[in-house]
Amino acid sequence: MWGLLRAHRDLALGIFGFAALHTLGYSRQIIWWGGLNWGPRYMIPLLPVMMLAAAPGIAAILRWPPRRAKATLLFLALIALFPQLAGTLVDIRLFEGELDRALYQVLQDYHRAMEQVAWNPAYNPLLGQWKMLGQADPAPAWIRDHQLILAPIGIGVIGAILGLVIIERMRRHADPPLWTLWIIGGSALAMSLLAVVSLRQIPDDPRLDFHENARFLRPMIEDLNREARPGDVLLMTYPYFGDYFLNWLRAPIDWYGIFSAPSPLPEPRRALLDRLLARHSRIWLMRPWNRWHEQEPGLELYLLDHAYKVNERHYEDWMRLVLYLSPRGSWEPVKGSIRWENDVALIQAALQGGEIQAGEKLPVLQARPGDPLRLTLIWRGPLKALRATKVFVHIGDPDQPPRLQQDRLPRDGWLPNGQDDEEVEILDRYGFVLELPPGVYRVRIGLYDEAGGKRWPSESGEAIDLTMVEIR
Repeated sequence: MWGLLRAHRDLALGIFGFAALHTLGYSRQIIWWGGLNWGPRYMIPLLPVMMLAAAPGIAAILRWPPRRAKATLLFLALIALFPQLAGTLVDIRLFEGELDRALYQVLQDYHRAMEQVAWNPAYNPLLGQWKMLGQADPAPAWIRDHQLILAPIGIGVIGAILGLVIIERMRRHADPPLWTLWIIGGSALAMSLLAVVSLRQIPDDPRLDFHENARFLRPMIEDLNREARPGDVLLMTYPYFGDYFLNWLRAPIDWYGIFSAPSPLPEPRRALLDRLLARHSRIWLMRPWNRWHEQEPGLELYLLDHAYKVNERHYEDWMRLVLYLSPRGSWEPVKGSIRWENDVALIQAALQGGEIQAGEKLPVLQARPGDPLRLTLIWRGPLKALRATKVFVHIGDPDQPPRLQQDRLPRDGWLPNGQDDEEVEILDRYGFVLELPPGVYRVRIGLYDEAGGKRWPSESGEAIDLTMVEIR
């Protein structure tokens, strides 16, 4: 490096400055070394730039006697190939499996496991993958299902030819002829095209999905590609899955990786969610794990109280995708106080947004196919009764099965802690996307016993009509 600093001072200072800024930037991350990987893999982008520091050394070697220079360059080339061969002769999934079994599953502590992998030479992947050559079928990266994959093979062959041509030109100390430049330029272009082909194959290579996350993420992303609209936004509370979305998500939406937190959310997260609710009319929330085992539900609870939940989908009881409608427009009360049995009462029902007109008996919401419906119900009652009941919201003809419906516990089951006889007030929000043919439909609500399914009677009947919806 000292030789480069003397000969090219500005270039050397630029390399040092870039390396320092890159390191400082990544050091702000929680696991800046790159997770369950040996060594600081986020520092890999520095390698091509740092190779410039070797330029004075290569220039000095080229001034040696030809035979000595050739032998030295060949030796350096072989050293450079050593780690690359380890990565291509052994399927990386096998080595990751060894790490997973040796550390994560044994220690049951993700942070301790990452720290040991990151800095312990015993888990060096270069040596580890070479050791595995004699332990199992190496499963090369360029073979899948016992068939050759031509793209990585082509990249390797072209890279070898390109390297040999460059070394030969450097050895002769001669300006490269035109045909050599054509070989170098064509090889570089071919490598780029083949790399693109390889990247298209990577998303579907099951060997690169060690934990088999694709089995539930792929159906989720396909649902998003099919149903998300321009202007929607996706919130991922498990950002480690970002690679899957980079590979497969084609929906024209923004998406953010945002960690959840206990409720109430910290102010910065609340401010971010408020901005997203104001900017986007629909929000998709990706949540890992069964929600009843989630330790930090603050983000979901905030959306539940400030947006309108439309639906929730489960993917193998391990991943959930929830759609919310953002609040828009003014409030329009549509029903006053109604009391059910077990001392549960509806304090008020209101619609938000949309064109609402007075009807003969009920208000009428004017809408077009695909428009949103935002309904807020405010309940009051003892916790024991609220825990035992489910709310149904049906849209359709009373004499026919509902066209649209939601059946949920009040506040989606997230009720406050307290004694059974403690009386509480609950804000309960429901969102619908009115994918209905033109016609007039009725919005009805009611309560029923969660265990037995029997509807609870109220002073106005088992089902209460709130409003009409006219689809034009």
